[in-house]
Amino acid sequence: MAEENRRWPYHIAIPAKICQGTNWLVIMDFCKGFKICDIHYSVKRNDIDYIVYMFSDYNQAEKFRSRFNGEFIEPRD
Repeated sequence: MAEENRRWPYHIAIPAKICQGTNWLVIMDFCKGFKICDIHYSVKRNDIDYIVYMFSDYNQAEKFRSRFNGEFIEPRD
């Protein structure tokens, strides 16, 4: 994971329930042209599951965060 953290330093967590069904297609369509890693991981906080998307560009990560009400998180090792 350390290599991914160097290449994709901006990690955005969004609730997993947002990533289901046709919403996944909305997310992928929104990210067209973004520098986004095709590997995602999950975390759990306060009994809520999140999917974490990794970006190499801060501005793209911020647009994604804002659009899907996500939050920046520290990269995990």
